[in-house]
Amino acid sequence: MYRYKVLFILLVLFLCSVREAHRPVLSERKSISPLDAILICAPSISQVIYRELIKETSQVWLNFDVIRNKSRNALVQNFV
Repeated sequence: MYRYKVLFILLVLFLCSVREAHRPVLSERKSISPLDAILICAPSISQVIYRELIKETSQVWLNFDVIRNKSRNALVQNFV
């Protein structure tokens, strides 16, 4: 019985230490062209861009710095 209590406590401590979150990216730039794209410096970190899409700014351009961070993949999701 004591062994199960210790295992339970260790499991709870392990699960509580796991953190998952998205780093918010807030930018006042319009980002409507490749020249004005929002720079994502660490694409291996999960990030979310908060932006209101209206008729005039219906696109958001992103620039991923994959050379400096040696990332090979980037998952881009669009939620509307």
